[in-house]
Amino acid sequence: PAYCNVEVAYTQFINIALYAIGIVAVFMFIYGGYIYMTSGGNQERAKKGRSILTWAVVGLVVVLVAATLVNVVVRFIVEK
Repeated sequence: PAYCNVEVAYTQFINIALYAIGIVAVFMFIYGGYIYMTSGGNQERAKKGRSILTWAVVGLVVVLVAATLVNVVVRFIVEK
């Protein structure tokens, strides 16, 4: 059966993980934007909001690069 294939199981796991990470990233963007927009001139709070947004972007990029690298490695191993 197809579900016993390692590549299919791995692909399903990665897809679910990427969806979950995407949802977390959206919430972090919303939270960081909310903190930044409601800072009301408070520089410390505005800095915190920008920091949250920056780290959300960095985290999302790192996860996407890691997923791409793992996909390439797994496909290379499975094809051999």
